[in-house]
Amino acid sequence: MNTIRESVDPLNTLPQVELARDPNAQEARGTLVPHHQLVMHNGEQIGVATLVENTGRSKEAYFNGINIEEELRGQGYGLATYLAAIEHAHGKGLDFRTHDWSQTKEAAKVWAKFIELGIAEVIEPFEPIEDSDKFSGHAVIRAT
Repeated sequence: MNTIRESVDPLNTLPQVELARDPNAQEARGTLVPHHQLVMHNGEQIGVATLVENTGRSKEAYFNGINIEEELRGQGYGLATYLAAIEHAHGKGLDFRTHDWSQTKEAAKVWAKFIELGIAEVIEPFEPIEDSDKFSGHAVIRAT
């Protein structure tokens, strides 16, 4: 059985990225914790993200914002960042899911790929939000 990374990137063509805790961010404590992350590629910061971990009853993680440098967008860095976050969450036994309220067009596109590949389970189908460039909907990639 393929890993999620192998299913999404079978030819290993996505750029390699890492999530690193932002050393300037104050860490919160509790069961619902936002971790401010630096998105790194070849030792250089190429973006920022907030990865929220809920270690309470729901045992899940999700992005509450991800921003890749504009000149690198559309080159697979965002998708690679999602894969790094999924692997991080699953390594802690946490499901990885969509954000609570809405998805950007770019995030909805990434989730559509996960859904198409059968990796993500659709909880609520994605729909455009009227008078907005965002999408509603909910999907999850289970840790087990």
